[in-house]
Amino acid sequence: MAPAGSDPGAGPGGPDTPAQLPPLPPPPPFEAASILAAPDQRSAHAAGSGQDGRRHPREQAPLCRPLTVLLPSAGCCTADILDISLGGLCLLITHNQELRIGQAVTVDFSAHRLPAAMQSGGLVEARLRWYVRSGPVTTMGVGFDVPLPALPELL
Repeated sequence: MAPAGSDPGAGPGGPDTPAQLPPLPPPPPFEAASILAAPDQRSAHAAGSGQDGRRHPREQAPLCRPLTVLLPSAGCCTADILDISLGGLCLLITHNQELRIGQAVTVDFSAHRLPAAMQSGGLVEARLRWYVRSGPVTTMGVGFDVPLPALPELL
C-alpha cells in the first residue's frame, strides 16, 4: 500500500515528473514482392477496369488442416489455406522462410480428401507468384504449374 499523500502514478522525481517508459521496439520488417502477369495473360477489360483477371475463380477456404509446403531453398513448412482455386492458392505461413518470386514450390494435399481425377498422390508442383511478409507472418500466392482437374475437399 502506498503511503498517504503519495501518487502511485508519479515518476521517480515526484508528482510533477512523468514516469519514464522503456523505448518501443523497432517495427517488424515488411517486405512484398510480386510477379506481374504479361498483358496477354489478362483480358483487356480486366486490365483496364482493375477487376480480378484470374482464369479460375477463387473460393475462400474453410477452416481446415494446414498443408505441408516444400520450398527447395528452405525446406518444409506448414501453411494455412486462405483461398483456393483450380489455378492456385493463397497461403499463410508463420515461418521466416527465404522466398524468391518464381521459385518452385511443392504443395502436399495428402491431409485432405483428393478427387479421383487428382492422380498425383496429393503432391502438386507450383511457383511462387507473390508474397507479403510482415514480421513473423507471410502471406503468399502460389500458382499451380498445371491447373487442378478438381478441387480437393479440405478437411
